Amino acid sequence: MSELIITTITKSEIQKLIENAVLKALLQKSKPGENQNDVFLNVDQAASFLGIAKATLYGKCTNLLIPHFKQGKKLYFHQSELIEYLKSGKRKTIHDIHQNVNVRLSEKGESMRLS
Repeated sequence: MSELIITTITKSEIQKLIENAVLKALLQKSKPGENQNDVFLNVDQAASFLGIAKATLYGKCTNLLIPHFKQGKKLYFHQSELIEYLKSGKRKTIHDIHQNVNVRLSEKGESMRLS
């Protein structure tokens, strides 16, 4: 017995959901030996992946703050580049800073150590 679901989703919304799902499946289909992060995302997928609004994503592209590709009027994003973009904003912890100072001091032959 199948479940009956009643919803208020319009025909165009269903069509967009299906198109996005098919595009996502096609983009994520990898070649043998290809890294799973080597996939391209469209604007909706990239905004969702980054957790930002599409308008914010477009602004970052316009100001060349985020790596992207443009084919005609469409923008695409390499998932591994978005991961690197996110990592570039990492803030160091106090522990990381102390480690860097200790390494530099040891390179100079200094005996002072930070804990």
